[in-house]
Amino acid sequence: MIKSKRRAFTLIELLVVIAIIALLLGIITPALKKAKDIAQNLICSTNLRGIVTAWHLYSGDNGEKLCSAETRYDTPTDEMPYWVWNPTIVGTAIPVTWVPPGDSYNPTQAEREEGLKCGLLWPYLETVDVFHCQSDKSKGGNFRSYSMPDSMNGSGWWIRTYEIYRKQGEIANPAGKIVLLEENDWRGCNFGSFIMDPTIEQWSDPLTVWHSGTSSFAFADGHAEFRNWDHETVENFTKDPPEGGYVPTTPGGFEDIKWVLRGWSRPIRE
Repeated sequence: MIKSKRRAFTLIELLVVIAIIALLLGIITPALKKAKDIAQNLICSTNLRGIVTAWHLYSGDNGEKLCSAETRYDTPTDEMPYWVWNPTIVGTAIPVTWVPPGDSYNPTQAEREEGLKCGLLWPYLETVDVFHCQSDKSKGGNFRSYSMPDSMNGSGWWIRTYEIYRKQGEIANPAGKIVLLEENDWRGCNFGSFIMDPTIEQWSDPLTVWHSGTSSFAFADGHAEFRNWDHETVENFTKDPPEGGYVPTTPGGFEDIKWVLRGWSRPIRE
């Protein structure tokens, strides 16, 4: 019987194989990441359009009135039409108490979901998943990724320098007016509404840059889009914690603020 001879791989051959595998991984990995980013962006856009549709349906069922951009985080006696509540103790209609900076705020997932179910848009959505962006890397570990700007029937409690829309018919240029955006509140929940002051070119609340240096927005006409930020804006929003009250120093940074302010309401005229 003739025995077959098996030749082992030489070191050079093994190195060539390893190099080829590394090269293929180098080619494939960015493509896979890009495909993942595209899929997550698509999900985020779908979420935003779904919530804006619910926002329109609520308004249509209530004499064109807008739900409030505020989120319920205490136990107020008013009847403000909150679009969502903050995390809420299940079965009690009592929001989990907000804590001051430096203390912990760790509601359970059930309490986070309960707050969404207490909001006025829940009957039109009936799924908590639509409130969460797959790319959410918020400092506070927020489940609800999206906030509404204060100009959309907010309380105007911070500084009343701009008109607040109360009804659909008051919104001029719906295709250019922001209804939803991604906020990065480090406290564990996106408290209240998102604040800007259109009379000054300065950030107030921090936005997010989870989508490879971009942020997602939804507008009053129902469409969603992503804003590709200047490097200064990205650097500011990725600080730990993200910085509010920031004044840009570059033309690109100022243009980012101007872009958001164009999606706001008009400043109040004296």
